[in-house]
Amino acid sequence: TIGQTSYCSSYADYCFNITLPDKNLPDDQKWVEFRLESQSTAGWLGIGIGEGMSGYLIATWLNNDGTITLSQRSGGMPNEPKATNYQNDLQLVPNKTSGISNDRLVIYFRRLQKVRDSVINEAQTFAWAYGTTRPSGKDPNSTLTKHIYRDNAFLNLANMGVESSSGTLSTYDKLVISHAIIMFMAWMVLLPAAVFVARFARILSFWINLHRGIQVFLVVPFVISGNAVAYIAAGGYQASDPHKILGLILFICLFVQLTVGVFHHEMYDPCRNYTPWWTHLHRWLGRAIVVLAIFQVPLGLSLYGAPMSMFYIYYAYVSVTLIIFTILSVNLYRANSKGDNRDEFKRMDD
Repeated sequence: TIGQTSYCSSYADYCFNITLPDKNLPDDQKWVEFRLESQSTAGWLGIGIGEGMSGYLIATWLNNDGTITLSQRSGGMPNEPKATNYQNDLQLVPNKTSGISNDRLVIYFRRLQKVRDSVINEAQTFAWAYGTTRPSGKDPNSTLTKHIYRDNAFLNLANMGVESSSGTLSTYDKLVISHAIIMFMAWMVLLPAAVFVARFARILSFWINLHRGIQVFLVVPFVISGNAVAYIAAGGYQASDPHKILGLILFICLFVQLTVGVFHHEMYDPCRNYTPWWTHLHRWLGRAIVVLAIFQVPLGLSLYGAPMSMFYIYYAYVSVTLIIFTILSVNLYRANSKGDNRDEFKRMDD
């Protein structure tokens, strides 16, 4: 195996350990092993691949005759997650005994690392749940009573935990934090700066060069660097969660926007009496990128398992930025209403 790690909740008295397979094995032999442990009176134990209990969920419980039921489920929140048609994906681990041991419920099971739309990554958020009432039967379709405890845990399964034994950050954490800082600068500082220049600094003779320069010489290098760091941290590109998918969309949109922007400025006609389609595209694609970037940051924070304080700081920053943007927009509207009109995308001579 290449790595294992564990998580324990003291208030729920529930622990789980996850072991990844050797990377060199063929896909049909890459079994991920799970070890769940709790008090002997536990009703059912659940672990989900990803955040929340609304995605891929594995529920397991001890039956009255000492056997173990494994139930692969999906959906849920607010409804009970339902058993899927792929129960054969789950197996009890051969040569390991599941059941009551030293007054503790211990269950060993395994699942292939990749099954259809669910992949277990080296760095992964897991959701877990604990129910006190045991299902009434052995059937994987048995009704689950609502959990009394649930939470998320971010685990690095490649022997690079959140912190090393010496208390210093691991290589993985350093890479992720570097990625976060670089991308925050790109999407939430530099890109808004370019927008502010285009909207509020058109009285400057060099505003277009400044607007273009920020994006080409700052935003683009930052975005490429941030993606490279993320690629190294994750061990390759994996479109396995909304943060990664949205990141790819933003990456593509950025270069489309730059291309349209160059075309727009080169084709600008000061004598035109209409707004061409490429100008509309440049405006609205730019706005869409900013909005998507605003949502992208908290997705990344959630994926990494950042503390809530980081979310509060981020939301405060976004709120202040939007307030400043609104105030400046109102002032610009008033100035234009008094006859100080400015072509929103006027091209200045170099």
